[in-house]
Amino acid sequence: MARASRAEQTLRDSRRLVQETLNVEKILAIAKYLELSNPETAITPDVIKAQFRKASEKVPGNW
Repeated sequence: MARASRAEQTLRDSRRLVQETLNVEKILAIAKYLELSNPETAITPDVIKAQFRKASEKVPGNW
């Protein structure tokens, strides 16, 4: 089994701490993680969708 990168593990860990339940909370948690971990990167819907996949989360259907 492939080992997840450190950034992916950090995203998963930070999302577990938040324990969000609504899709909007999940999106905001990912956006905050991106802002803190990589401030020079623009946060776009496509970037957030990619982070859902990296964290092994389903992208919300109403996105």
